[in-house]
Amino acid sequence: MSKPRGGPPDLPPQPEGKPPARPVPQPWPGEERLRRLAAWAAQALGGRLRQITPPGATPNFWTCQLDLPAGRVLLLVTEEGAWALAGSAAPGALEFTWHEGLATFLAAQGVNLLTPAQLAGPVDPGWPGCAAADLHYWRPTQLGQALFHWWD
Repeated sequence: MSKPRGGPPDLPPQPEGKPPARPVPQPWPGEERLRRLAAWAAQALGGRLRQITPPGATPNFWTCQLDLPAGRVLLLVTEEGAWALAGSAAPGALEFTWHEGLATFLAAQGVNLLTPAQLAGPVDPGWPGCAAADLHYWRPTQLGQALFHWWD
């Protein structure tokens, strides 16, 4: 596989291996770096970046739609540092997934994705972006619901 043009975005290298047992926020790379990272990842995996949707009043996360040979994968990123993959992202129907090739590529760029198991785990109120008032009002039961949502 040839190296995609443009090189990797400026993110610190990350050690190889499994994601940490306790999820940790990753640095927000900024919009331009996110666009470059998503495009580079898609190209490296034989696909393409179809679109990027920024957060608004809702949802609270960036969505990068990658069309890969194995199908569509959504890279979700909050500005508070949560990174995840989803197969679909509709209000109330966010479906977290895993793509080994994409996870490996992103880990090499310094991004540790949250796994579906971590996202299905208990809410951690210590995560940036998990405001106590929102957690009390919306009452998410899983970490993924608390981090990636359509709350207003």
